[in-house]
Amino acid sequence: MSALNNSNSSFLIVHHADLGRLGLIRALVSSRIPRAQFVEDAACLEVGFIADSPTAQEIVYAITKLGDVSFELVCLDQTDARRWVFEPTLGLGSVSVDQAANQVIGENELLELVRKSAQNGLKLERLIRKALLSQWDEKFEDLREKSLSLADQARRVG
Repeated sequence: MSALNNSNSSFLIVHHADLGRLGLIRALVSSRIPRAQFVEDAACLEVGFIADSPTAQEIVYAITKLGDVSFELVCLDQTDARRWVFEPTLGLGSVSVDQAANQVIGENELLELVRKSAQNGLKLERLIRKALLSQWDEKFEDLREKSLSLADQARRVG
C-alpha cells in the first residue's frame, strides 16, 4: 500500500468480523479518511491510510464499539507512534512502536515492570509479554490459521 511510505502512515488489519461489521468498518474509515486504501480477501480486511495518532485513536475507539471484531491498528505518527489491538475476550491493548513498527517498552514502563515483578524472573517475563501484547498476537495467529484452513477447505471443495 503506497500510503505506508509516508510519515503519519497507518494500517488497520481486521482479523475477524462478520460481513455487516466489515461494511460498518469500511464506512467508518472512509468517512474519516477518504483516501484510505482497502485490500480485502477471504481472510481479512486491510486498510492503509495517512493519519495522525488522535485520528487513528478515534478510529480504534469507534471500531471497538462494534463489539465482536478482532483487529489491530498501527499508526506511525512522527510524534506518537502506537499499535492498538482489540480482541473481544481480551479487550483493548496498546503499545508504543518505532518507525519500523517494532514494539517498544519505554524506560519508565520497564522500571515499573521490574518493580512490579518483585525480583521474580518469571513474573517479570510475564509482565513484559503482556506489555508487548503477546496474548493478542496469539489470538490473531489462531484467527489467521483458522482463516487459512477454511480457505484451503473451500479450494478443495470448489
